[in-house]
This record gives sequence, structure tokens and C-alpha cells, in this order.
Amino acid sequence: AAKVMRPTQGPPVYTTLAEPVIPPPPHQVASSVPTRMMKGIRWPPVTMSSEVLTFFRATISPKIVSSRQAVGVCQRNGVPVKILSKCAEGLNRFIDFAEASEGWDVSRIALGATLTGCDELEPNADPNTMRVNVLARAKRHGFRTFASVEPIPPGMYDRAIGIIKLSYPFVDLYKIGLQSGGKYPKREIRLIYDTITEHWEGRPEQPRIYWKDSIVNPLGIDRGELPGYCVPVNWDLFNNEK
Repeated sequence: AAKVMRPTQGPPVYTTLAEPVIPPPPHQVASSVPTRMMKGIRWPPVTMSSEVLTFFRATISPKIVSSRQAVGVCQRNGVPVKILSKCAEGLNRFIDFAEASEGWDVSRIALGATLTGCDELEPNADPNTMRVNVLARAKRHGFRTFASVEPIPPGMYDRAIGIIKLSYPFVDLYKIGLQSGGKYPKREIRLIYDTITEHWEGRPEQPRIYWKDSIVNPLGIDRGELPGYCVPVNWDLFNNEK
């Protein structure tokens, strides 16, 4: 799926890369995007708002040429892009491609990886350490970085905490949540929250954290009382002041 439109008012408009993009109203139009081919589907000319945020999720491989072309369209129109993947090789290739692309501003591209610390539960994905390595490379090369630490399987919180500590220097934003439908003792959820919070406290560089409701709600935490490095779901990774 791709989040392709952020209107001035109301919720974002969602679509998939196999569907035509719905243009915003004329008063929101910033520039035009040419007709293009995407996954064999011909898209008509569309318009993009300057506030568009395109989010290619794990089903869109960073190795696929059409994905690179889509990012190129976004770059030419000043649109920030997030790419989330479990494929370290693909992300590495994308970094090479982006740096070889004339005029690209990689600070407007965020590369992310799903991290669980549980390689045995993801047999068809690259190992978590490889994903951390590519996040480190992306950070060194000027990309924004994020990690989706979810789902944390019941009873395996130590794996998640370990991979968070390993990736900590290379990630700008963490999204942390539990497995949907999983059964967790409240003490386990509290341990996850307290251990990660303790790791953040006192460090000069503090990546932002978005705590999913699956952690905040069972603990009865008021989001307004979370530490300053905790952010809401709509926090803008490309503008740290928001």
C-alpha cells in the first residue's frame, strides 16, 4: 500500500501502486507529475500536493525498477519518501542507485527496516543484523532512517530490546508495538517499556519513539505525559520541529 496524499484537511488518502492516484483539489495542487508506467499499469497524469508523503511498504521491493522510478518522480516534485523493507540487499542497491542519481536529495528519503531480533520467525527475510548494517550505512550517507520494531512476539521481548540497542546509533525514529492478538502479562509489557526508557535516559542523542497503542493502552499511559523524545503517530520524520 502507499500513503500518497495528505490533504490540507481530513485524513490522508490511501491507494495502492496498482491504482490511479486521486489528485487533490485544485487549491492544493503544487505541481504536475507526468504519465508513467508502474507495475504494468499506466497511470494518467496526476497532481501532487507539496505535503504529499509517499510510503512504499514491504510489498514494494527497493530492487524493483518501478519503485526507483517512483522515487525519482517524488524527487523531481519535492516529495519526501519512506521505504520500509526486510531486504538488506535491496536497500543497499537502492542507496547506490540514489547516490548515482544526479540531483537527488537523499535527506528527503527515509529508509526503514522491520526489526524483531527473531530471525527464526522470518526465514525468508535477511537477518536482523544485516538490516541494522544497512541502516547504519544509510545514516552515514545522509538518509533519514527508521525502524519498525513490531511485532514483538510474546515472551521474546529480550530479542527486541537487544536489536534496539544494537541499532540505536543509526535510527532516527522507532515504532514499537506488540503482536496483534498476542497474550502478554502486564509485567512483560511494563518491562519492555521501562527497559527501553531507561536505555534512552541520559543519552545525548535520543532517537524518537512512537509507542503503539498495544503498549501504551495496557499500561494506562497518558501520551501527554510521555518523555519528550516520544512522538505521535503523525510525527514528521523530515521536519524534526513538528
